Amino acid sequence: MKEIIPHMKPPWDDGSGPDYSSPYRDLATAIVQLAVKDYKKTLRAIWRNPKSEAERRKLIKEKIELEEFFHSGEYRMYCNIDPDKLIKNCYLTAIEDEKKAISRRNKRKIKNQLKDYKEEQAHETGKSIV
Repeated sequence: MKEIIPHMKPPWDDGSGPDYSSPYRDLATAIVQLAVKDYKKTLRAIWRNPKSEAERRKLIKEKIELEEFFHSGEYRMYCNIDPDKLIKNCYLTAIEDEKKAISRRNKRKIKNQLKDYKEEQAHETGKSIV
């Protein structure tokens, strides 16, 4: 069995086995979940072509920092999920989320265009839209 370095031992591990209701475990889970959420948000922001080069550099720096966190000892202390699999899953989920967002934007755009067209037609014929 691999020996654990004392200072790397998770604070919730008292040696008596896993305690999944521990507030430390909850905090660790929340930290990883927030990093995942931030990573997906950053990926999507990069894909939307930032308006300035400075903004693009900032987003890429955030992405790199989050990837470094996922490969860090701190992350391994919080979570036993393979970081490369987590990053890939985030990437795939972010793609699906972005597809849904694009679809919603397109539906709204079409709905607004249809509404404008109907108003224009009603104005031309002198009828009111109800």
